[in-house]
This record gives sequence, C-alpha cells and structure tokens, in this order.
Amino acid sequence: MPSKTCSVSSCERSALRKDNGKRGFCSMHYQRWKKHGNPAVVKSVPSPAWDWIQGHKNHSGPDCLKWPFHISPDGYGRAHDKNDGHKLKTASRVMLIQAKGQPPSSKHECAHTCGKGNEGCVNPDHLYWATPAQNQADRVRHGTSNRGEQQWKSKLTASDVLKIRSLYPRMKQDEIAKSYNVDQSTISNIVTGKKWAWLYS
Repeated sequence: MPSKTCSVSSCERSALRKDNGKRGFCSMHYQRWKKHGNPAVVKSVPSPAWDWIQGHKNHSGPDCLKWPFHISPDGYGRAHDKNDGHKLKTASRVMLIQAKGQPPSSKHECAHTCGKGNEGCVNPDHLYWATPAQNQADRVRHGTSNRGEQQWKSKLTASDVLKIRSLYPRMKQDEIAKSYNVDQSTISNIVTGKKWAWLYS
C-alpha cells in the first residue's frame, strides 16, 4: 500500500488523494495553500475583546472605562489573553499587562485606585500592580472587601467579635461559642488574632 505524507516537514498527515491530499500536501495544508498561497498560514480568529483592549490600552482620563463585553457575576470583566495561550483572565489584568507590562511577580494582583473593579472598570490610569496585602487594604479602604460580616457565610458581626474579645478570658471559649452558636475553633481564631484581627490591630 503506497504511503505518502504531507510535504510540510512538521506534518505527518497523509497526502494521498483518497485522504483528500493534493499537490503533496495533506488536506489541511492543501486548503491553506489554496486559500493563502502558503500552507503555513493560519487564519487568526477574530477577537473583538482583544482588539478593544489594544485600542484602549493608551486610554487616559479620570473617569472609569467600563468593560463592554462579558461581565462575571462578581462584576469583573473577563478576557482571553492572546499572549498567554488565550488564558481567560480578568479583563483589567489583561489591560494592565498590555498597558504597563507584566507584573513584578506571579503573586502580584491587578488593583484599582478607583475601587470599581467590581463594576467592570478597566481604565489603565486606574490600574496598578499590588501585592495581595496591598490589594486587600485597597478593598477595605474602598468598602469592597468581603471579609468579616460581608462574607455570605459569616455568622458573626463586627460588634459580636468585639464583644467576644471583651468576654475572654473571663469566660471559657466553649461557653462563648455556645452563646453565639459557633464552633469553639471560631472563638479561638478570634482571641488568638487569626481571624478578624483587622478590627483590633
């Protein structure tokens, strides 16, 4: 049985006519040659979101620039980064990379001076690289932090925590836990400063 592979060096597909090969190319490379005159040309997939970022990465101004494409339930835009294997990232992070370059480290996050990242802002003037701690401090300052009682599963309020701190060590941790209907470990985390420390630091 005759064997004939595609003449493109990196391709091992069949170039036989029975497999739709022609002119020494496999079917795929023949179609590329026929359409573009070059079997190596790959048609780029249109990406309106990426093109929009490229068109706005030099945007400047005091007002927020709202992401016009997909917005996740958390309020942040999402975009595929063409320069990183089309990975899906927050649109603000992709914009910051394009406008100001890569982050100083893999742990750095895209932060917003306007505090409106959760409203889809991608204005390059409002974006900067921050450590997780700096970004969290920004969220607290802007009132967008989900820590403490703003977490959906939190059973305690800030005033509860302050009261708990005042009760210990006059009361045992398990007694306090029972009165607040929480686990003893929750009380332990509060009195040792592992949780809610920002209230009394």
